[in-house]
Amino acid sequence: MRDAAAEFEAKLGRVHLVFNNAGIDMSGELASLSEQDWTRAFGVNVFGVIHGIRHFLPLLHRHDEPAHFVNTASGAGFWVNGDFPMGAYAATKYSVVALSESLEQELRGTGIGVSVLCPGPVKTPIAERSSHASESFKATVAAGTAPEMVASRALDGIRAGEFYIFTPTRMRPRLEARFARILDALERTPTKATGAATT
Repeated sequence: MRDAAAEFEAKLGRVHLVFNNAGIDMSGELASLSEQDWTRAFGVNVFGVIHGIRHFLPLLHRHDEPAHFVNTASGAGFWVNGDFPMGAYAATKYSVVALSESLEQELRGTGIGVSVLCPGPVKTPIAERSSHASESFKATVAAGTAPEMVASRALDGIRAGEFYIFTPTRMRPRLEARFARILDALERTPTKATGAATT
């Protein structure tokens, strides 16, 4: 990634748009995955974004012109789909959302924008290339949104200054249920600590 950043700058000049888009599937129940599976999933899905930030951000700072990062997470970065055993994949995408939120905060006021792209299933070879993907997951991906539509949506989101960029999805009810569960837990939490030792 370091070499790629240097080559892009040498051949293209000032870099203004960076798309951290590397990703692999890692389906399977958590206990069934090997340490190598976990390392590979985080190495590509999380460290791919980390290395993109590390090596391209200095180039964007250098020219001091408006620029933008788009980090590809997933709808799985917000909820774990119980229809497929994809907890490891979701864990990597939750990480990408957190990295993107942190990057946005750190770059506020610099002229460098940040978006996190969170598509639902996209019609790509990601499932076919996976040795872990179930047939039902492969079918879901095959029926997913066209990549061209996702790309167009991402560019529209950049122009509009959107941070969270979603594609058409049916996950809203499940997201609402998840957030309602979180808010309900907060409502039941005491407003101040109880049972603390006093002197």
